[in-house]
Amino acid sequence: TVASDIANPTAGPVISIATATPMPVATSDPAGDRVPPTVTMQPLPEFSPATFTLSWMGEDNSGVSQYFVWVRINGAEWQPWLETASTQADYTGVPGEMYDFAVWAVDLAGNWSLNANVTPMASTQVQ
Repeated sequence: TVASDIANPTAGPVISIATATPMPVATSDPAGDRVPPTVTMQPLPEFSPATFTLSWMGEDNSGVSQYFVWVRINGAEWQPWLETASTQADYTGVPGEMYDFAVWAVDLAGNWSLNANVTPMASTQVQ
């Protein structure tokens, strides 16, 4: 019942009412989706200005819910940069630094894309 779900929040999924981006619409029933989404990232030029645009996309049976974009600066450790439903964003770097990017996606059924080891999908050096 609704009352028992409110009294016991672990009884069902938590639904966020206020979101900046509308939830994607499922293209098939997420309950039957067992296939992870696939993601790609647009290549970057060898050299970029301080602020540049990254673009990525995902494909999935039930629809992509969220993207998680990672950045690695000068070959150091990967760091989470952005969690979004959008497929592009501007990044501002520091001149002389080398940037690698990778993206993960999760679909409406909760399946995660492959790339768990976080391998570079796009790279550039800021001039």
